[in-house]
Amino acid sequence: METLITFIITILTAGISAIITYFVSIKTNLRNKEIEVKKEQEFKYFFPLKHSADELFHRLAHIEKKIFEKESINMQLPQSIENKSFDWYFLDWKDSAKPELGAGGYFLITTIFMHAQLYNRINQLLKEYPFLKLRVKTTLQSKIENNNDQLLRCYEDVINDEHTVGWTKISEVMMLDGLLPIEELIKFIRLSAVMKGGIPYGLQTAFGEFLEKNDGGLNSQINYEEFVRVLMDKEQRAKFSPLINFYTGIVNERFTVDSSKLTKLRALMLSLLMFRDAELV
Repeated sequence: METLITFIITILTAGISAIITYFVSIKTNLRNKEIEVKKEQEFKYFFPLKHSADELFHRLAHIEKKIFEKESINMQLPQSIENKSFDWYFLDWKDSAKPELGAGGYFLITTIFMHAQLYNRINQLLKEYPFLKLRVKTTLQSKIENNNDQLLRCYEDVINDEHTVGWTKISEVMMLDGLLPIEELIKFIRLSAVMKGGIPYGLQTAFGEFLEKNDGGLNSQINYEEFVRVLMDKEQRAKFSPLINFYTGIVNERFTVDSSKLTKLRALMLSLLMFRDAELV
């Protein structure tokens, strides 16, 4: 009898242990899967988008500063892409010590490429994880107040432009912080430079798609050399003409500035800055 009881207890103990091990294993697997998904969200989608936003911000800040100071940018941006050799796309200045000799296309074309890359990153993230939430640690207002005169100059221009304010509602965006859907920040980027000589809203997704290629059954992004060869083809280049026209039309060789385009560039700068202190929840 005692032996039977011992046997039953042993069986029950083994069964309970197996059940506990099973549920612990399920919980561990679910946790590991959750960690892997979070890593993919961060390293494959969010961080590349955040990097693209910051990279484009710095490029636009450079353009805005040069325009404000009326220095050299009038030779880099207002250029035609027609009939340019392959080398032109990789040439910055004909002579960096003598900018008056003229510029190549490197600065202009890499700016357009970086802008299209941003849309590509947005497309990729929204395709896989459209409902992510971010924690924005610092309001745009605080960034402007604690940063420099350039951001304040951009804000004052944007907030006083009736058309831009109608699209971006900058006064509301200024105070955004805490937990936010990532779509809020993406919407700000998409609307900041639309209409009246800006960047067409309906084509922004397409600009990102135009950078995609099929690489062994997987979608990847074309590199700069491949982008150059697209622009050297007149028909292919037409797909990017709104972006090209936006940047080549901001300022002309005589330093006459298209104030509408400059305001849109400044609004875009502010929208990109929102990603700087954002982190994935």
